[in-house]
Amino acid sequence: MKTHHILTSAVLLFMTSNLAYAEQNQLDGQWYFQGSIGYSVVDMDNMLDEKSYDVNNDDISYELAVGYLFTDYVGVKIGWRELGKGSYKSSSTSTRYFHSEQEFSSLFIAMTGHYPIAEHFELVGSAGFSRLTQSRTANIYDNGSLTSTETPDDYDFTEPYFSLGVEYSFNRNITIISEFIHQPMTEIASANTYQLGIKYKF
Repeated sequence: MKTHHILTSAVLLFMTSNLAYAEQNQLDGQWYFQGSIGYSVVDMDNMLDEKSYDVNNDDISYELAVGYLFTDYVGVKIGWRELGKGSYKSSSTSTRYFHSEQEFSSLFIAMTGHYPIAEHFELVGSAGFSRLTQSRTANIYDNGSLTSTETPDDYDFTEPYFSLGVEYSFNRNITIISEFIHQPMTEIASANTYQLGIKYKF
């Protein structure tokens, strides 16, 4: 069984079990807003032969999300995530080469889990699905001059994702979160994101 199929099944199981748990442990709910910034690495190793290309695959990432806590332990969130850009250039010694740039963004929904590990600290995780958009631009150069540009249509696809992190609560309303996010992008690429954010609970 392929890795992304296994991950999809695990995400579905996680979401179903946590929804059942939330229904059995109803507390007064709480809304929150989250904004994060981080560092993303787009792994294109399965798509490119590194001996034939010069690869630049790290960039700044951003996230904006709205969430709802059913209980102290279970919640859900929906949001937008900019995963940054990945680019590669043919490393031929000839004067003619091409440079391709790909930008990835996503709309996502996920179940979240929260577990206290110390005063003010919580272990947090999420599992859900992303609707990803891949934007591509390909430039062809000859003798150092741009000769043509191709901009194919955006490519949209859906993949599961998961995250794991730690939260620190300053008070009932303001929380700092540090997390790692793994986002598969078909079978040929993936993105690993490390981000720091702030939550405001209403």
